[in-house]
Amino acid sequence: MSASDRRITGQYDSRSATTSSRADQSQKGRFFGDILGAYGLVGLVLAGFIRREDKVVLRAAAAGLVLHVVILFGFGLLTISAPKGDTPAAMADPIEATVMRLIGWSGMTPTYFAASVVPAFLFGIWAARRRVLEDPISHRDLLSRVAVLGTGPAVAGAVPLMLIDTRIWTPSDMVAVSAYALHSVTGIAGGLAYAAIIGLAVGRMRRGHPGPVVRALAACGQWSLTCYLLQSVIFVTEVESFTIGIDTTSVKPRFAPSPSGAPDITPNSEAEDQGSSRPGG
Repeated sequence: MSASDRRITGQYDSRSATTSSRADQSQKGRFFGDILGAYGLVGLVLAGFIRREDKVVLRAAAAGLVLHVVILFGFGLLTISAPKGDTPAAMADPIEATVMRLIGWSGMTPTYFAASVVPAFLFGIWAARRRVLEDPISHRDLLSRVAVLGTGPAVAGAVPLMLIDTRIWTPSDMVAVSAYALHSVTGIAGGLAYAAIIGLAVGRMRRGHPGPVVRALAACGQWSLTCYLLQSVIFVTEVESFTIGIDTTSVKPRFAPSPSGAPDITPNSEAEDQGSSRPGG
């Protein structure tokens, strides 16, 4: 084989390996967690706050924000040294995937996921007492402030993680973990802003006759749990390796979940190393 042939063959093999690696990594990057268990657990544990004073609820919500950051930061540090492997979403054996999901669920629900829910749950108690979303017209000023003040931090807090996931920026592991924690805590502000914007929209729509889109969204809200669970049925049917197995060749995000379910903040070194062997890489 001539030097030219070897060079062309090497380029083809390198590109094929990179494409295969990206397809495999996209399998690993799927989220396989469950948030409903955390909702139920937090609802049971914090039900007593419904009878507590406003200042107690708000102080607990502030403490929940601190706990949220600490736990997410801890899980991020854990994944730096944790062994890497296939997540349940990438496992071809449905039995093995189910067992790993149960293991991850039992560990992640009372810690990682519950900590993500606590602050918003407590803020929700405070808002529900005032019927903020039930009567958005009377609370228009409050909803407007929450929409504006919550959207800004949420967008700004997402920028560092966006730069990391798109590989425009490749910081140290410690900085990457901090970016993930920042994105998560500012995301709570974004969630509150999102609810406020919906409340404002509903307040305006009540003045007229709802169209088919609004009626469809309202029906989805009334059947929210059913619609949420149906998403899992649809995605399992379409993308799991042991069903239809639809796949992409996108690069794995830097914050894809590890086998434990925590965000994997380590770089995709395999794809990067293979990519570097290409001409100009």
